Parts: sequence; C-alpha cells; structure tokens
Amino acid sequence: MNIDELNDEMHLEIPESEDYETIGGLVFDIFGRQPAEGEMISYENLDFVVEKVEAGRLHTILVTRTERPVEESEESNHSNGKAKNGHKAER
Repeated sequence: MNIDELNDEMHLEIPESEDYETIGGLVFDIFGRQPAEGEMISYENLDFVVEKVEAGRLHTILVTRTERPVEESEESNHSNGKAKNGHKAER
C-alpha cells in the first residue's frame, strides 16, 4: 500500500519521501534494515508490526495509531500505548 492511500484511510499525514513510496518502504527506512516477521517499531503516534514477509519483501504490516504523551509531565492525561485505530497494509 502506498503512503497516500494509508494517509487517506487513517487520516494521517505521513510525509512523502524520495526514499520510499510504500508503507513497507517507510518501515524498512525506519528500521534501517530488513525487519523480521513479528518485529514492531514506532514512528510518531503509530506502531508498525511486520506480520508477513514474502521473498524478502514486507507483505503485511499492521499499522496502529496510539496516543503518546507530548511531554513527560503530561503523561497522566493520555492513554499511553492504547490502540485507537488499526489498519493492515498489504502489498
């Protein structure tokens, strides 16, 4: 799935880059390496879980929006780590 599609479906503003066009490319870029199935990484208020890798490509990625505190002092006002919306991005 490309970045524009996910932005539209989840009302996100993930920036475009010359380095990637897809969610798989973004996740690869964030990790800085080929992630394995089951690995998770966070980016801003999103969690990405690699669910399926096929032939060296990220095939299925679970994208979950979370609430994270903006500042540590505001931590009690947020539901840190609780999923609000989720979406599976498949190739």
